[in-house]
Amino acid sequence: MRQRFMIYSGKNCCRKARLEVCSLLMCIGAILVCSSVALAQSDKSNEISKLKQLCDQKKYFELRDAVESYRGKRDARLLFFRGALANSFNEPRVSMKYLNQYIARAVADDEWLSDAYTMLADDFVKMYDYGRASDTYRTILDRFKQRLKPDEIEDYENSATFYGSLREVPRQRVTLGQAARLNEPSSEAGWNVPVWANNQRVSLGLDTGANVSLLAKSVAERLGVKMLNKSISVGSITSIKVQPKLGLLPTMKIGNATIHNAVFIILDDEALTFPDGFVLKGVIGFPIIAGLRKISFNGDGTVSGSGRSSGRGRPSMSLDGRNILFQGEYENKRLTFMLDTGAERSVLYAPFLHDFEDEIRSKYSQRTEKFTGVGGTEEVPAYIVKDFAVSFDGKSVRLPEIRLLTKVLNDNSKFYYGNVGQDLIKRFHRMTLDFDSMRIAFE
Repeated sequence: MRQRFMIYSGKNCCRKARLEVCSLLMCIGAILVCSSVALAQSDKSNEISKLKQLCDQKKYFELRDAVESYRGKRDARLLFFRGALANSFNEPRVSMKYLNQYIARAVADDEWLSDAYTMLADDFVKMYDYGRASDTYRTILDRFKQRLKPDEIEDYENSATFYGSLREVPRQRVTLGQAARLNEPSSEAGWNVPVWANNQRVSLGLDTGANVSLLAKSVAERLGVKMLNKSISVGSITSIKVQPKLGLLPTMKIGNATIHNAVFIILDDEALTFPDGFVLKGVIGFPIIAGLRKISFNGDGTVSGSGRSSGRGRPSMSLDGRNILFQGEYENKRLTFMLDTGAERSVLYAPFLHDFEDEIRSKYSQRTEKFTGVGGTEEVPAYIVKDFAVSFDGKSVRLPEIRLLTKVLNDNSKFYYGNVGQDLIKRFHRMTLDFDSMRIAFE
């Protein structure tokens, strides 16, 4: 039997060898490409997860920086984060554009959809379009109720009811006059300004910590407030909720500014009588303060309204709903605080304890502190931090002591590092809030 041999010339052998090598290199290249794509997708997924975490934790300043440096500029999910940032930095129309684009592209079971609708509802609130805000909250309940926790369902139902009660109320408008000082110097707590309505004058405190303005029933009657006969549920600095009614003041004046269609929560006088006998007439809350556009709180108790935005610089103030947020620095770390001109004393919250736990527990001991708000008094375990040094806008300030709560009372104390009140603000000569440029300045 003859044996057959395959004989290749040297030229053909080299060609075959080259083909085999090329095939091997192509396989290796394909593997490397697949690996790099998978790695890039993994990196993108991690980046997106980080962005969502910052958003959920209400760290809007950090989110802004992270979105600006995000590499996937064509990623449709950026629409969600750009909408969130526009909402936070008081650009509701821009926010609505991004969020509506995101909602239009999202699939029905997108886990971020309920958050997108929540921010969209808040955009309507910021534009005083109460009916559409209520409808959007109802949409959340209709479409995503099975995903929500019981307390979230309650909050959405309260919001839908609250803004539904204002459906027929015209949008708030503010007509600004010339820049002027709104009140006289005072040694009293806070910043009280004269309010004129119905040929009556009453002095009310400016309270950035109040999401809605508030009046005692007797004062509301004097000022000519129209009762809307709707009951709602609201909270205060404590975890206690109360059941007030709603009222509308068609026209009121603060200094040279005229406010049209101001909404107030109305409470019985007894509910605004505190244990020490102090009776609160009412407060001017965030919606009206923001409507004044640019306002300065001075250390001598005076308030100045200019209405003219400086329009310069990067925003240093953001909003979580109607809570004003800004950053301070403590031990070389940037922390987000809430601004509350209605609170006499500043307070630190649980996130501060979490970040500086070793220092706090080694230097201070706990004691029970009483917190009084609308609706009652609550006892909370707290540390008393001595010689508290912090800086805002690059300006340093100290407090002999400040309370650090160990219990989460509400969402504010869950996410923010503290609530900055009058005791810290009045250590500065002036604090200015500019709601057009979204900047806060301390002098």
